Amino acid sequence: MMHELETRQETIDRVLHEVGIFIDGGCTFDDWITVKKHALRCLPSKLRRHFSTRCPKTKVQRLNSFEKQLIISLEDRFNIILERPGDYG
Repeated sequence: MMHELETRQETIDRVLHEVGIFIDGGCTFDDWITVKKHALRCLPSKLRRHFSTRCPKTKVQRLNSFEKQLIISLEDRFNIILERPGDYG
């Protein structure tokens, strides 16, 4: 269990770092899906496993508890508001 928590925090720290690089480079993010796509490209597979996947039948994105925690961390760190799945339409 402790290893799981360390890996979750490691993933959050890594995503905050990677998003910071993009923001410093002039990129802006206003929705969670864009941030998630960038993060998944930058992370090794052992860190990507915390992210949710779409429902294979409906293709609907559902946030898991890890992603909710990560979104709050991103919004706090970078003073942004990210549109989330379910906010669309």
